[in-house]
Amino acid sequence: MERDTDQDNGGRYQSLLAWKNGRRLHRSLQLDPVFFPEKWETKVGWSTNAVRVKRGYLIGWHAVLKDLTYKNGLALVDGRGKLLGTTNYVLSPKGVIEEYGDRIRVIFGCGLVVYEGKVIWIGGVSDWAIGVFEADEGEIMNLMKEAT
Repeated sequence: MERDTDQDNGGRYQSLLAWKNGRRLHRSLQLDPVFFPEKWETKVGWSTNAVRVKRGYLIGWHAVLKDLTYKNGLALVDGRGKLLGTTNYVLSPKGVIEEYGDRIRVIFGCGLVVYEGKVIWIGGVSDWAIGVFEADEGEIMNLMKEAT
């Protein structure tokens, strides 16, 4: 599969998929951005895989603040990718461990696992260690704010 993506003037992304298995199939997709940085952030983006939960799929997202600190939250999407809700930052650098390393003040989510009612978040800590963070799924859902 080849992927070619361009942004047009309307802030939307066009993508052309080409499958190669003896024949070629083209399908044009139009993707609308749904998640934008706040005024104190320089950028935001997804940072983990999606995991199935009772109300949809949970995905980790990150924000880079103007002081280059990385903070992380969670988003809930439905089976078609529609944004249903987000949390505020639930994972952010605190203390001496996150002040050491090649990228200080950075925690970057790399993977999510849901196991026995717990959301387990695996991620990089300041580009020198791996962290494993855990919270109850119910607590995460209580922090979720409905998307508007």
